[in-house]
Amino acid sequence: MASGRLVDARDIVAAFGQRQPHGAHYRALLQRADVEDWSVSTPWPCIVEASHLLDVPGRSRVITRATPVSERRHFSRYRLSDGRTFEIL
Repeated sequence: MASGRLVDARDIVAAFGQRQPHGAHYRALLQRADVEDWSVSTPWPCIVEASHLLDVPGRSRVITRATPVSERRHFSRYRLSDGRTFEIL
């Protein structure tokens, strides 16, 4: 049976930031969510807030985890003015 969890910016920063005091706890919860098929949700404003507090690698990990694969594919439609595609992280 799947169950849902809601996380806020504090949880995201702890899980994806470097040298966070509670990082191991939140990373373990995310691993458990994967194994037990939890639905983990957060509103986009929390992701934006956490992104401002994380370094670039942490930000990339958050966006990769938060954005469903189908949404990432939609970004492949966008082009630069010279026709080149963006690199999807």
